[in-house]
Amino acid sequence: MILTVVYPDKPDARFDYGYYLRRHTPLVKEIWSPEAVTVHRGVVAVGGGEAPYRLIAHIRFASAEALEAALSAARSGEIFADVAAFTDIEPVALITAELN
Repeated sequence: MILTVVYPDKPDARFDYGYYLRRHTPLVKEIWSPEAVTVHRGVVAVGGGEAPYRLIAHIRFASAEALEAALSAARSGEIFADVAAFTDIEPVALITAELN
C-alpha cells in the first residue's frame, strides 16, 4: 500500500524543498518506517504551463495493516505538525496501490 501525498501548486505559496528533503522526509522514515519513500517535484505540465503540483510523495508500506499502524503511531502528530515548517500549502493525501 502506498500513502500518496500531493501538494497542489498555488500562486505565492511557500514550499521549502531543502527542508522537506533534509528534515521532513527523514522524520517520516524514522517514525513510520516505510519500505520506501519517493519524492517528485512538479516541473512543468505536459504541453507547457505550470505544474499542477509542487511536490508528490509516495510512501510505500508492506501492507494495509502496516500503513494503518503507521498512521496511528503515537508520534504521527509530529509528522503532521512539521508540515507548517516547510509549506503553507494544505496537502492532499490518498491511499493508492500499484496495479501492475
